[in-house]
This record gives sequence, structure tokens and C-alpha cells, in this order.
Amino acid sequence: VDDNCDGVTPSNESDNDGDGFEVCAGDCNDRAPMLFPGNVELCNALDDDCNGLVDDGWDNDNDGVTLCGPDGSFATLGDNDCNDSDGSVSAEAMAYLDGDLDGDGALPGLMLCGVPLGWSANNLDCDDGDPSVFDGAPEACNGVDDNCDGVTPSNESDNDGDGVRVCAGDCNDLDPGNFPGNPEICDGQDNDCSGPMLPIIEQDLTAPFTGGPDCLDGTFDDDGDGQTPNGGDCDDTDDENFSGNTEVCDEQDNDCDGAVDEGFDDDGDGQTSCEGDCDDTDATIGAGFNEICDGLDNDCSGSVPNGPAFGETDDDGDGFAECDGDCDDGASGVYPTASETYNGIDDDCDDVADEGLVPVVPSGAVDITVQSSSSFGSLQLFVDVGTADTFSTPDSPISGNTVTVSTVLIGGVHMLRLDGLADGIELVEGPTPSSAVIGWPGVTLTVGGTPVFITDSCFVYGPSGVECWQPVNAQP
Repeated sequence: VDDNCDGVTPSNESDNDGDGFEVCAGDCNDRAPMLFPGNVELCNALDDDCNGLVDDGWDNDNDGVTLCGPDGSFATLGDNDCNDSDGSVSAEAMAYLDGDLDGDGALPGLMLCGVPLGWSANNLDCDDGDPSVFDGAPEACNGVDDNCDGVTPSNESDNDGDGVRVCAGDCNDLDPGNFPGNPEICDGQDNDCSGPMLPIIEQDLTAPFTGGPDCLDGTFDDDGDGQTPNGGDCDDTDDENFSGNTEVCDEQDNDCDGAVDEGFDDDGDGQTSCEGDCDDTDATIGAGFNEICDGLDNDCSGSVPNGPAFGETDDDGDGFAECDGDCDDGASGVYPTASETYNGIDDDCDDVADEGLVPVVPSGAVDITVQSSSSFGSLQLFVDVGTADTFSTPDSPISGNTVTVSTVLIGGVHMLRLDGLADGIELVEGPTPSSAVIGWPGVTLTVGGTPVFITDSCFVYGPSGVECWQPVNAQP
């Protein structure tokens, strides 16, 4: 309004953008209707409320970067504040995993908002698995490029492979026999790197002056046993070995006579007591020797074998062990030279029981009983009267598992014949029925109360069925 009626309305009283605010009322941009005093400040790179500040209230951490960035756009992420609560972080940047937490990371990296714990802003770590190795780390004497400058110091080498580096005191890195702590030997070298002078014995200080170490010309007593090599010491590195010393059993030539442990192999088996001979009076005994059948600990194992395969002990006191052929070392009457008796036992250990023997039974009136675990379909028991071809009148067939006949046996040898069929008869051997050997399970024969030991082999397939002939010797 032209308040002073001078015909001119001041330009700053205009409201060209129609936002209700004149320039004189504080409109900071009269051509932008969204900019005026009291307006809500947005993050758009504009002074919306005309207070002279752009995007005030959109930089909570006061790091100079707003949430929408200098261009006022949330869409362009590269210039926005990615963490408006941390003034040390604004735009995203590359970060690298720091696996050993030494402050340096390694490739590859990721774009992150700030550098969280376990990450680094650099990728200078040349070994991210070792916290002692990183950019600028102090070099250690370990053969490793600790400071990641791409160079391992030359004094960290171990060229001779003796386990000691130059930086650790190896005085000759081309000779594995020279390093700190190594024992000195007579070779004219500083083996223990104690330098600069060699030990006295490795200097040429004693006549004859050969130009080499005294310890090599036989004039020096290296081991301090009071004898030099020239004086008869055959081992000047060991004070237990010298000429005239007493020989002990230690696998060394203690008296320097050219022989080792002489006098300690009394049985002449080639093994001394210090080598494991547990009985130096018996040449069949020594550590690792083969066991023989003698009841002794031949192999020095601490025990004498006593088992069914190779038992060396005579458990039944009959003079024979298992290894001697005793087939029953629990029975004193059974051994290789025993006399065979008719008892159903292999007394002489030849794998045959009662061979060539006829059982002795009572003569006169006797009962003859046959019993089997199987039932008889029919069973006839015959008793001869002098020859194998003459038999008494057969007994009537009997069912069951036991049959007994009474007869009179005169003195002498008789042949008993069992003839019949029984349940459970089993084929034992033989290519044809006529030659097969068959048996009755659990058959026993008793003559006058005396057991007769019959076997499956006495059963044959005869013309009248299953037959068994069993000789007996009837005696008063």
C-alpha cells in the first residue's frame, strides 16, 4: 500500500509469489511460494522458513552433512549423512575386514557407514591372521615380513637350516654345525658361536705344531680322562673309554683293546646281558630268540609258552608237554610213548584209540546190553560160538532204545554182531550205500557189566541192513 501517498508502493512490500508474506515481512524469496517465515524446514537444500539457515534441524550430529546431503536429495545416497547420530561418520566409505584385530585390514572390502569393530579403513595388512604383522609393525627375528613393506630382512635368514637365524646369533649361516649352544667338536670351527677365539684345544698351541687344532694331532686329552689319543685313548670324546680301563657291559670298547663287551657273553650266543640276554649261561636263550620245546623262556619275554598250540610245560607230570606231542596234558596216562589200553582213549597220542586191542569181558553167563539215544525200529543181537560166520539164534526184534540178551560166553575171543535198523541212522562216509559207513548216535555196548567202546566205523551197510561186528575176549 502507498501509505505516504507519494504515488509509489515500495518494492519490498510486494508478495509476488502469493505466499502471504511480503519481502518487508521477511519473505526471503518472493518468487518461491514454498519459502516464507514460519514455514516447516525440510531437508531440500533450501531455507524453507527464511531464518537464514539451510536445512537446519537435519544435521543432528553437527558434522556439517545433512541426511539429504548438499544436493538436498535423499535419492542420491553418496553425499547423504549415513549415520546422523555420529559426528565422526557421514558418507559411506570402503572398509576392510581386520581378522587379527591389529588395526589393519586386508582385501577385499565393503562399502560401510563407518568402520565397525573388526574392520579397518585400510587394506595394508599383509597377513590378516597374525596380529603381530601389520603396516609399520616392528620387525622380529622370525623370517617374516612383520611390517608389510614387502621385504624380509636378510639377517632373518636360516640358510643352513640349523634352526637358528643370523639375527639370533648364527655366526655361520652356511654351516648347520655352527650355531649358539651347539657343542664344540674338534674341527677348527666356532661351533657354539661363542667367538671370537676358538677353544684352546682347537688352537695349535702344543708341539708338534702342525698348523691344525691340537685336538686333532693326538696330543690333547679332549675328554679329560688322563689319556691322549697318542697315549692309547681310542675314544677321546668319552672319558669312560681309554686304554687300561675296566670293561663294562655298555656296548662300548671301554679298555680300548678293539673288542666290545668282551667277557659279557658267557654262553657264546652272540648276545650280551646288556643287550637283553636274560640267561647268559644258556646259548639257546636270548632276547628275540625263537622258542624251542624245552620249558625255558628262550626269547626272554618273561614267560614260558603254555598253551594248546605250543605249550612247553608238563602240566600232568608225565614227562611230556604239548610241544612234545602230549595230546592231553591234563591226563598223566596219555603221552606219545604210553602203552595203549582198551579204554576208548588215544593213550599213545597217535590219533587212534584202542588200536589192535580186543576188550576183555567176563566169561560165563553174561548179559549183553545195547543202548542208543535213538529208538530201534528193529534190533537183533547175535553172539557167535567161535567163528565170525556162526551166530546164535537171533533175539526177537525189539522196539525202543535198549535191548538186552543173556548168553554164555566161553573163554576166548568171540564176535558180537548188531544187526538192525534204528531211527536217526546217519551216513558217515562212502561213495555208495554198499560201502557207506553209517552210525547210530549214542550207541553203547555193555558185556557182563564191562563197557565196550564201539565207534561209528564198526557200522557198515551189510546185506541184511545195518550191521556191526565187535570182537571181545572173554576171560574168567
